[in-house]
Amino acid sequence: MKDFTLAAFSAEKRVAAVAIFNSTKLEDIQLRHVPPDISKAAGSVREIITRTLERYRPGFVAISCPSQKAGTRVRVLCDVAKSVASEFGIPSMEVDDSALRDAYGHPSLVRKEQVRRAGRTIWPSLAGATSKRAVLDAATVGLFVQAERLRSFYGEVE
Repeated sequence: MKDFTLAAFSAEKRVAAVAIFNSTKLEDIQLRHVPPDISKAAGSVREIITRTLERYRPGFVAISCPSQKAGTRVRVLCDVAKSVASEFGIPSMEVDDSALRDAYGHPSLVRKEQVRRAGRTIWPSLAGATSKRAVLDAATVGLFVQAERLRSFYGEVE
């Protein structure tokens, strides 16, 4: 049987988050505030991803692909996550905002905030003031990828 444990990563300028899924169940959320210095921030992201992968041994890593306006800092942090997954020999994929907007609404949603709103509806515990956008982004990316993986494994239900 295939391993349906997944680690989903998302980053903002000062926050990185990893959501752990077992099948379509959200098991855990790891949140890390990262330093302003880019090299220290990259090290901090490397540490949280490494610890998470060692602890949960996921079969797959999904990365919320930052938009063009996110800037190079967020792209660097996402590249670190991809690199660590590669070092562990774990396949990874990046998911862009348009795929999430298509998946979380019909007709397709217009803004990423609408996807986050859907995430808050699915997981009310993530709606608290302490939750950052990166947490919702990781969770929505993780659920999207897990649903796609399960559908491809089991086939379409008619």
